[in-house]
Amino acid sequence: MSEEEKNNFKLPVGLGGPSKTIYQRIIKKIYGKEQGTEVIEMLHRHPAQAVPVVLKRLKQKDEEWRKAQV
Repeated sequence: MSEEEKNNFKLPVGLGGPSKTIYQRIIKKIYGKEQGTEVIEMLHRHPAQAVPVVLKRLKQKDEEWRKAQV
């Protein structure tokens, strides 16, 4: 994907999934209510920049939660 395509790309409501509340709840759980709302807005406004950061954080938290379950 070219830089221009990345800059023009927009994620659909619900991030292409069946429900928008699932991803919103998880992001707010990880980032907190206020910052989570900002992260969600960034995902919709600038997905090319926000998705890699959010994905890295989600993977980090998943690993933390898995270790805590053991």
